[in-house]
Amino acid sequence: MNQTRRMWLIAIGIALAWVAARSLMLLDWLWHGGFITSDLAYYFAVINSPDDVALIEYPAPILWLMRALRLVAGGEYGTFFVLFVVLIVALDAFVTAYLLWRASPIAAGYWIMFLTLLGPIMWFRIDLIPAVFVTLGLTEMMRHPRFCGTMLAAGAAAKLWPALLILPLSGRDTASKRRIISFAIVGAALAAASVLITGWERSASAISWQIGRGLHIESLPATWLMIKKATPGNSLLIEMSPYNAFELFGPGVSAALTMASALLVVAIACTIGLTIILLRRPGGARFAYLLAATAIIVAMIATNKTFSPQYLIWLAGPLGLMLAWANTPLQHRLATKVAVLGCVIAALTQLVFPLFYIGLLQNPATSTGITVVLVVRNVLMAILALWLMVAAFLTAWRQSGTGK
Repeated sequence: MNQTRRMWLIAIGIALAWVAARSLMLLDWLWHGGFITSDLAYYFAVINSPDDVALIEYPAPILWLMRALRLVAGGEYGTFFVLFVVLIVALDAFVTAYLLWRASPIAAGYWIMFLTLLGPIMWFRIDLIPAVFVTLGLTEMMRHPRFCGTMLAAGAAAKLWPALLILPLSGRDTASKRRIISFAIVGAALAAASVLITGWERSASAISWQIGRGLHIESLPATWLMIKKATPGNSLLIEMSPYNAFELFGPGVSAALTMASALLVVAIACTIGLTIILLRRPGGARFAYLLAATAIIVAMIATNKTFSPQYLIWLAGPLGLMLAWANTPLQHRLATKVAVLGCVIAALTQLVFPLFYIGLLQNPATSTGITVVLVVRNVLMAILALWLMVAAFLTAWRQSGTGK
C-alpha cells in the first residue's frame, strides 16, 4: 500500500470515527441531557444587558462573540441556539482534522474519544473555544512559535487561564522569544481593545467574579464535605449561588475555601518553578514543554474552588499530543497511563453531570452512590495532577536541551 493511499484511508477512518462518536453524543443528549442547554438560554438572556452586567464572568471578547451570534440570529433564540452549536461542532471537526494533519492520527483519535466520554455538554458551553486555541498553539509550539504565542493570547482572551501556559514555553532560544513576543503583542492588543470598548472594571470582571465565588460542590476542595453531606446528621446545605452554580454552605466551608486558596498558590508556585527550570535549558524539548503545559492545566482545574464538568474539555488536546509526541519508552509509558486516566476521569465526570447530578442535590439517603462516583473522580483527578506535575519537574530537570 503506497503512502498516499494509506494517508487517505487513515483520514477516512478518522472522519468516520468522528461522525460515529458525535452521533452517539447526539443520542446521549436526546436521551439524558436536555437540560444541559440552560447555559445557552442564559447567554441569550443577558448579552443585551449593559456591559457591566452582561456575562461579566467571561472576558469581554466572549461577550462580543455572543452578541455577534445574536445579531446574526436576528434576536431569535432558536436561531442563536443553532448558530452556537454549529460553531462548536465546526470547531470540534476542525481541530480533529488539524490534529490529524499536524500531529498524528493518535492525537486526533484521542480528541474524538475523550470528548465523547465527557459527553454532549461541550456543545452548549464556551469552553471548547479556549481549548481550540490552546490545542492549536501547543501543536505548533516548535514549528511556528509566533502562531503559538498568538493562539495562547487568544485563548487567554476567551478564558484567562491559557495565559499561564506561556510561562513554561519561555526560554532563551529563538523560538521561545518569538512565542513570548507574539503573545505579548496580541495579548496587549486584545486587552487594550477590551479596556477601550468596555472599560477597566468590565475588563477585570472575570477575575473579580472568580475571586468572589464560593465552594462548588464538584470541586476537589469540597470532596470531604460532600462525603459528610451524604451521611445523616449534618447541617451542610447545597444551594444555587448568585454565581450560577450549586455551592456548599455550612460548617467547614470556610476552611475548605482556605485550603483551595492555598492549593492554588502551590499550583502557581509550581508553574513558576517549572518555568525557572526550563529557562535554564538553552532549547527545551517539545515533550518537556508540552508536559509542563499539561501539568499546569490539570493543576488549575484540580486546585480551583470551582470544577465545572466542561473544564475537562481543556485536556483533550494536550493529552492527545502527549500520546503523539512521546518518543522514548519512558515518555510512552507516561503518556499512555495519563491518557487512560484522563479518559476514566472524563467518563466519571459525565456520570456526575448530567446523568446523576440530581442525586448530589437531594437528601442524603439518595445521594450516596453518585457521591461515591464524585469522590472517585476527584481522587483520580488529584492523582493525575500530582503525577503530571512531578513528571513535568523530573522531565524539565533531565532535559538536555537537544530539542528532541
